[in-house]
Amino acid sequence: MIKSRIASFDHWPLVVLVAIFCVLAVSFSLLFPLNEAPDEESHFDLIRFIAEQRRIPLTGQERASLGDKGDASPFYHVAVALLSQHVDLAPLPTRHVVSAAKQAIAYDRTLTTQDLHTEDELLPFRGMVLAWHLARLVSIPLSALTIVAAYVTALAIYPERRYFALAVAGFVAFVPRFVINSAVVSDDNLVIPLVAFAIYVLVRVIQGDERPRTFIILGVLSGLATITKYHSVILLPEVTLVFMVLAWRNRAEWKHWLKRWAWVMFSFILTTGWWFFFLFSRFNRVAELGLMGGLLAPLGDPTTTEVAGFQFTPRSFSWAWIAPVFRTFWVFARATHVYAPDFLFPILMLLAFAAGLGLVRLIYIRLSPPGPSKWRLDIALLAVHFLIYLGIVFGRYQVFLARGTTPPPHSTQGRHLYPALVSIAFFLVLGWESVLAVRARKPQEDRVAGSNDRFLAGAVTIGMLALTVVSFFSFLRPSYLPPLPIVTRRPDEVAISQRMQVSFAEGINFIGYNLGKINPSQNSVPIDLYWLAEAEQDRTYIAQVCLRDSEGKTVSCHWGHPADGLYPTRAWDVGYLIRDERSLPAPYCLDAAEYELTLSVWPLSDDSASTTIDQAEPAREPLSLGSVTLTPGSKGSTTDLYVCLADACYTRGQITLSQIRQTLTAISYLRDPEDKVDGESIRLILELLHNRNLR
Repeated sequence: MIKSRIASFDHWPLVVLVAIFCVLAVSFSLLFPLNEAPDEESHFDLIRFIAEQRRIPLTGQERASLGDKGDASPFYHVAVALLSQHVDLAPLPTRHVVSAAKQAIAYDRTLTTQDLHTEDELLPFRGMVLAWHLARLVSIPLSALTIVAAYVTALAIYPERRYFALAVAGFVAFVPRFVINSAVVSDDNLVIPLVAFAIYVLVRVIQGDERPRTFIILGVLSGLATITKYHSVILLPEVTLVFMVLAWRNRAEWKHWLKRWAWVMFSFILTTGWWFFFLFSRFNRVAELGLMGGLLAPLGDPTTTEVAGFQFTPRSFSWAWIAPVFRTFWVFARATHVYAPDFLFPILMLLAFAAGLGLVRLIYIRLSPPGPSKWRLDIALLAVHFLIYLGIVFGRYQVFLARGTTPPPHSTQGRHLYPALVSIAFFLVLGWESVLAVRARKPQEDRVAGSNDRFLAGAVTIGMLALTVVSFFSFLRPSYLPPLPIVTRRPDEVAISQRMQVSFAEGINFIGYNLGKINPSQNSVPIDLYWLAEAEQDRTYIAQVCLRDSEGKTVSCHWGHPADGLYPTRAWDVGYLIRDERSLPAPYCLDAAEYELTLSVWPLSDDSASTTIDQAEPAREPLSLGSVTLTPGSKGSTTDLYVCLADACYTRGQITLSQIRQTLTAISYLRDPEDKVDGESIRLILELLHNRNLR
C-alpha cells in the first residue's frame, strides 16, 4: 500500500526542490557570520532570556533590557528556545562584541556591524555559538513550509498545471535574500508560512470548500500569524472582504456567509484573545500616551506603532522608497548595505517589467471578446494581498517624512514584502508565461492555457538558484574578512607543539609556537606564534621573528602585527588567545644549514604615524625558540624585488614598507646612485583592501 502511494505521488519535483533549498539554507547558515543579518542579535537575546529564565519577559524593564525585540511577540522565540535551552554556555558564554573604540581597529569600522568574527565561530561549535546555530536551524524547515504553501496555492488556482506551481515554488525558494533570511534567526520565518497558508485556505474557500473545519483552520492560522507578528492582523479585513464578495455573488446568502465569518472570528479570538488580554492588561501605557498610543505601545512591532498617528502632508509623499525596497527584496545583507553589483538590478528590473507587460496582455485578453469575462476572485485575492503589504511598506516610509525625520534603512527593506511573497511569485511567473506564449505565437484560445509550464519551471528554478548561489558566494560572503585568529580557550585546550611561558610586557604573554612544514620550493619557514592577553594594552607592540646563522648573524626576519595587522596589541581584550601566523623568508641564497629561530617584541612610538620603534625603551635580548634546518631552496621560485613605474623598472634601490594603518601601507623606493634614471626618489602609496571592495 505504501509503495502504491509512493508510485502515485505526483509531486516529487517539489520534494527535490525543497531538499535543494534546505541544503542551500543549511550551508548559508553555517557560512554566514553571526549577527550580520538585520535584527538577528535582538531576536537571539530574547531567545536566550526565555531559555535561561524559562519564561517570557514580564516587566517593562525586562523588555527594555533586551533591546529592540524585547517587546516583540515571543511565540517564535519560545519555539526556538525549546531547542537551544539545554546548550551549555560555559565554554563560550559571550560573543566578541565591538563595545569599545579599540575593538573597531580589527576591521577599520567598515566590515562588521557589531561583532568581531573570530575562530570561536568555527566548527566544532560550542557555548553561545552552538546555541545560535541551533536557533538558526529552526528557521529552515519553517521557511520550507512557505515553499510548500506557494506550490499548493498555485496548484489550487490551476489544478492541472503542476509545473506552473513548481515554477512559483521555485521562485519563492531561491530568492537570494529569502534563502539568507531562512538561514538566520528571525521571526519572519514563522509568520511568512502562517500568512501563506492562511491565504491558501482562503483560496480554497473561494473555490467552494465550505467545510466547518476549513473556516476554523483559517481563523487559527490568521490568529497564529497575528500573535507572531502583529501586522498580520490585516488578514481579517482580507477574509471579511472575500466573504462579502462571495455573499454578493450569491445574493440570497448573506446570512450563510455571516455564519461562516463568525466561525473564523471565533477561532481567531480563541487563538489570540488570551494573549492580547495579557499584553494590554500588563503593559498598556494609556495613562501616559493616551488611548491609541497607549494601546499600541505594548505591541512593539514598528509596523503597528510607527504608523499610529500618521497624518498625510504634501511633504510626506515620496517615491524614494521604491529603489531600496526593490534592491533589498533580491539581494541584501547586514547594516553596512552589501548588495549585488549594480549591473544586476537593471536586469532584474527588466525581467519584472517583462512580467508586468505579460500581465497587462492577460488582462487585455480577459476583457476582449470572445475572451472569458468573469474575473477570478482567487487571483484577485493574491493581488489585493500584495497591494496591502506594499501599502504597509509605503506607509512606514511616509510616516517618517510626515514627522520631519529621515526614514531609517529598516523602513525600506524588501523583506517586509515577504508575507506576500507567494503573490509576487505567482504574478511574476504568470506574466513570464504570457510573454513566452507570445513568442511561441500561440493561437488566441491557447494564450492563457500555459503550454510552456515545463520550460518555465526549469528556467525560473535554475535561474533563481544560480542567482542565489552566485550572489552569496561571489558577492556577499567574500565581503567578510576571514575570522580573526582569536579563541576564548585555555592554553591547554589549544594544540601547541612547543610550549613556553614568556612575558614580553605586562599582559603580553608568549605561550608557545607551532613550526610548520618547511617547503624548499616556497623559500619560507611557516610558524604560528601563540599569545595570551592577560591585561589591556595602551600602546602597540610589534613582533619580529628572525633566523640567525652559526655565527650569530641575522640572515632573515619577518616583523609585523598579529593577524596581518588586523589585530594589533592595543586592540587585545583580556582572556583572548591569539594565533599569530607568520611566514619567515628563507631565500635560496641561504646555505643549507641549521639556523637559530629568535623572537623579539618591540614597543612602537606613539608620536609617529609610521611604524617606528620607541628608542626610549631598553632593548631586550631576543628569545631563542630553538633551531630549524634549511635544505637547499629553489632558485627559480623567487625573483628579485623591484618596482615598476610607467615604462621604467628599478631593481637596485632600497625599498621600505611602512604600515600606516591596517589597510594602508606606504611603499617607498630610494633610487640607487648607479641607476641611470631621472629623479631623486619615487614614492608610491598603495591602498591594500585585502582583495575586497569596501563600501
